[in-house]
Amino acid sequence: EDPYAALAALSERSAGRAEKLSQELAGEIAGFVLTLPTSFRQDTEEVSTTMACSDSILNSLTKIATGGTQASQEIRTLEQEKRLLELHAQDVETALALRRNSDGAAEALSSQKYAVAAQCVQDYLQNEKQKRHTKRALAYAGEYTVQQMETTQRVLKETLSQKYELAVQQCNLQSLGELTPLLSQIEMEKEAVSMYLRFLQSILAVELDKQVKLGVESERPSDMPQSRASQRREEARRAQTQAP
Repeated sequence: EDPYAALAALSERSAGRAEKLSQELAGEIAGFVLTLPTSFRQDTEEVSTTMACSDSILNSLTKIATGGTQASQEIRTLEQEKRLLELHAQDVETALALRRNSDGAAEALSSQKYAVAAQCVQDYLQNEKQKRHTKRALAYAGEYTVQQMETTQRVLKETLSQKYELAVQQCNLQSLGELTPLLSQIEMEKEAVSMYLRFLQSILAVELDKQVKLGVESERPSDMPQSRASQRREEARRAQTQAP
């Protein structure tokens, strides 16, 4: 038998058999429906829902971050503008206070109301310590206002210093009590203390001089002539001693 012919016949039979089996398989699976397990479907739905939520949250956070950055910049800008407005308002307030104190101090000094003048100068010095006298504030107040305040301050210090020194020389305690707080208001504490110490030294010197004079009289020899007043005091002392 021819081997080639036998091989061809086998191939034809195999092809026919394969075609028949294919048709049978196609007929069997034509009505077949694939049903997934319930748990698998639920897990798949939950995963899908979770992924959708994650995407939504990510988009929201991205929008918030973008908007938050812009909002932060706007807030910083507003805060800076607010600070500038506050500084400007403070300069205006300082300028008005400087004008008020300058005019008030000059008027009070001319009418010899030293307590009022000292209060105005004290307010001026406090603002100066707080560094509120900026260039803009001084410009708003005006050059004349600043010069007037400086002149009034200098004249007031000289006037109160002279009055205090005169009160020290005269031992006028009432004037010293009135002038001491005024000198403190216009930052003349050191000068006041120095003059008050001189006042105490003068009182001490007078008292020591009196004690020295009394000591000299008590040590005077009996044969030295005494004044009439001394003789009277001596006679009165002797009379008191001899009295029963």
